[in-house]
Amino acid sequence: MGRVIFHCAKKNGGGAAQSATRKRHDRGRKSPLGAISVRHARRTMASKPGIPALGRFLHALRQEKIPFLIAGMTAGVLQGIPVTTADVDFWIGSAPSKHDAVLRICHHLGARILADHIVELPDGAQLNFAYAMGGLKAFAVEKKRARRLRWLGQAVWVLSLQQLQRSKKSVGRPKDKVHLAYIQSALALQRRKK
Repeated sequence: MGRVIFHCAKKNGGGAAQSATRKRHDRGRKSPLGAISVRHARRTMASKPGIPALGRFLHALRQEKIPFLIAGMTAGVLQGIPVTTADVDFWIGSAPSKHDAVLRICHHLGARILADHIVELPDGAQLNFAYAMGGLKAFAVEKKRARRLRWLGQAVWVLSLQQLQRSKKSVGRPKDKVHLAYIQSALALQRRKK
């Protein structure tokens, strides 16, 4: 059988012999270690190619310190309810007068504004923004009852199934009545598992 020979070399240049003769103390950093400015964190995250637009949006909200909860049936889906939803509902925890800050983030990500509280991200994800939720108390009160889950590699606060149930009952649209059946089934399953 033939022999397999491995040559160890630096990925971007030089041969094995050249890198072997390089002294350890010559290896230096191009920039010093220490604090890195996060001044343009939004721009950096917004331009990362492998991260979905929705993940970049979540990151930007966090960077801008805009409180939010994931609401609507996306919250249900994240907790195991087997339905599909066409959009992601965000309950924004700041005053409606701060809505421009949310729209600036969307604009920076290249989103198309469909209506004042509805945007479409470049990858087609549709986002809805609400500043109050029917059947629920104030944002700060409800956030204490929300669930913390991992989504798109980030920790997010999501309305619990009980909160979704109260909200859907309060709003009472035809689609909410359908969603209620799924939510009630999921809650019954949770109770049986306990």
